[in-house]
Amino acid sequence: MHGFDQLMKKYCFVLFPILFSTTAFAGVPWSQQAHEDLIRQAFPEERADCIARLNAGSAWVDSLVNQGPSHSFMHAMRSSDQTLEEAKSQMADYIQRDFELAKALYDSSTQQIDATPDDPMAQFTPDGRLITNMENYLQSCEHRGRGLHPVMDSTSPAHANFAVWSITDLGEILQHGDMPNSIENERALFANPDLMKKTVALMLVVQKMYIDLGIFDFRFE
Repeated sequence: MHGFDQLMKKYCFVLFPILFSTTAFAGVPWSQQAHEDLIRQAFPEERADCIARLNAGSAWVDSLVNQGPSHSFMHAMRSSDQTLEEAKSQMADYIQRDFELAKALYDSSTQQIDATPDDPMAQFTPDGRLITNMENYLQSCEHRGRGLHPVMDSTSPAHANFAVWSITDLGEILQHGDMPNSIENERALFANPDLMKKTVALMLVVQKMYIDLGIFDFRFE
């Protein structure tokens, strides 16, 4: 690992737990629309087709099949039979797997070029790489969306400190998503601009470590 990579990793592990602690007062609320708003904030230069797949990947994590207690780690929460450390480790494994897939798909579907090709139909990534396989590139975006979902959820007040998730607790369920008493909807998101910026920063760090630097032993916990 290069010296810069080591410095980045040390910076993230030492500083980010201080700046972005997930207490009940350090979260940005997340309904599906709020997730989409965050993705747009984090990646303003991204292609529209990639943004659509990022959103699709994030929305898949919130699909019904992933709502049971056994999938709570995908939402930065835990089941009643899990310790905090077990849930954190399971979430970190999940994020890492999706970003490893995203990186592999990105690398295999794009290439660095020295000159603009003559083909007027040529498509490029925001960082100027030529897209050689569009579907694989978009699959990379979708896996990024899946991996970023728990990163976003980790700062929600409804998920603070890896709260225990119970699908039978109506009072708890009503605090999530777009429910009437939600504490994680779009209205609350825009009422907390500083917290939104902090969450976007977390998303960009994960993106930087896994995609840009290829540091796969980095773990977001």
